[in-house]
Amino acid sequence: MLRERVEADQAFPFGPMPPQVSPLVLFTKQFACDEEHSPLHLSMLVEPEPSADGHADTAPFVSPHFGEGLRCVRRWTRPDGGPITSIAYAWNDAARGIDLVLKGHYDDPDLLEASLDAIDDFAKSIWIT
Repeated sequence: MLRERVEADQAFPFGPMPPQVSPLVLFTKQFACDEEHSPLHLSMLVEPEPSADGHADTAPFVSPHFGEGLRCVRRWTRPDGGPITSIAYAWNDAARGIDLVLKGHYDDPDLLEASLDAIDDFAKSIWIT
């Protein structure tokens, strides 16, 4: 069902969520990139602009496989009034000529916030073969 709803190269159900809740699904997408690495370019990939009713926290994020990148946590309110939080990572892999984005969102901001260290560890573990 997710395949028809989300354009992604891969999807990962993130395991360390409590068993009684829906899993966080993280998606990767690769883009061909012949540009030089720039903070602005990575910033556009993680979409740090919050909506009028939200905010975003963007920070450097280093992967042992892709080097320096960015992580952005965005928080906003859905049209029905419920909170939602997304997390996005982006790296420029000049050796492969790609940009890589890892994204996910969750409608329980407190649970996502409590899981950030584990999600960061997962983000550091991914690589491209």
